[in-house]
Amino acid sequence: MAIPYSKEQSTRHAAKDIKEKAKPKPIPKMSEKKKAELEDWKLWTVSQFKKASKEIKKENKQVFEKPKKTPLTDIKKDLDVIYSLVVRMSPSNLEGYTNCVTCGKTDHWSKLQNGHFIKRSIAPSLIFTRINTHPQCLRCNVLLEGNRIPYQRFMWDKYGTTVVSRLELEGQKKSNNGAFEYQIMIEEYIELFLIQCERLNHTPNQKQQKIINKWKQ
Repeated sequence: MAIPYSKEQSTRHAAKDIKEKAKPKPIPKMSEKKKAELEDWKLWTVSQFKKASKEIKKENKQVFEKPKKTPLTDIKKDLDVIYSLVVRMSPSNLEGYTNCVTCGKTDHWSKLQNGHFIKRSIAPSLIFTRINTHPQCLRCNVLLEGNRIPYQRFMWDKYGTTVVSRLELEGQKKSNNGAFEYQIMIEEYIELFLIQCERLNHTPNQKQQKIINKWKQ
């Protein structure tokens, strides 16, 4: 006659039966190389399972890890370089010469600057607005701080007083552009820059090529 188990003994024996019947769980998906190395996984100890699990998680993290986002300041810095090149190269003749819009001095585009009608510090939202930027010589853009009166005369003659007034109103607004918008802009201006390079037979220097390689996918 079998001796009946107490409630505590029955629970202990039931747990033991479950533990004995339990089968080892298959390991998560891994590379073929890792499978070949660990083919005898059925003989693993608990510590081996834990070690393998950590290795697989590490591999998956490297594969599916999100790419690091480029800071907004870095995007704008690269955009500023390419944008300035396009502003100065676009109006140049095939020899690469164009005029300063405020004093009329003719010089090679590489010696001119990207002059803002409404300055960067006053209207950050217009820094990359084509109608607000034109080639200027060093004297007008820096020493004369934009040479405002001749620049305004140039703007009125080229675009009209109504357009200039609207531009000045736009400059009072805060820019809503984020990293995505600036990234779209830099990709577009890289394309424009490459067109100008081909037209003017210009080979990008090391700094320019680095920016192109960074953003042109």
